Amino acid sequence: MKNKNILCVLACASLASPTVLQAASKPNIIFILADDLGWGDPAFHGHPYMKTPNLDRLASQGAVFNQFYVANPVCSPSRTGFMTGHYPARHNVDGHFATHAQNASRQMPDWLDPKVTTVAQLLKNAGYVTGHFGKWHLGNGPDAPTPDQYGIEVSKTINSSDKEPQPDNEVTQQL
Repeated sequence: MKNKNILCVLACASLASPTVLQAASKPNIIFILADDLGWGDPAFHGHPYMKTPNLDRLASQGAVFNQFYVANPVCSPSRTGFMTGHYPARHNVDGHFATHAQNASRQMPDWLDPKVTTVAQLLKNAGYVTGHFGKWHLGNGPDAPTPDQYGIEVSKTINSSDKEPQPDNEVTQQL
């Protein structure tokens, strides 16, 4: 495989297809978003002492996108953009999700509307198993929607609902 390179730095990762037959016809998709990771920080971009062997391997076997725009420089709006494919302002998400009072003072919702179509839902509908691991920051607290309401089948997150569902063993084995 030609060494194109992928590393769009997250956490919305859709992994393997549910069946071996489908896996042969569909690529695995891993999307990595890391807050405050500089372009030159991973070893595959030539950092002189930072060791990133797993990222290096992913980059050597996939495609790395070196020039792109993020919908917003702040975590919650950028995640809204990645998850929906929309500018975050379309969903009134123009800052990070905070307390109800802070969100209200900025005329923001407390979380991304779970009724909106997400990339994870589209991938799930296409037969992919979807997962999200790490920082969620699309709404948190006891009343917030859980990642599964956005099409995420397996998750282990921070900055999310207190009632994150436990993964199904069959789905976990597919990952």
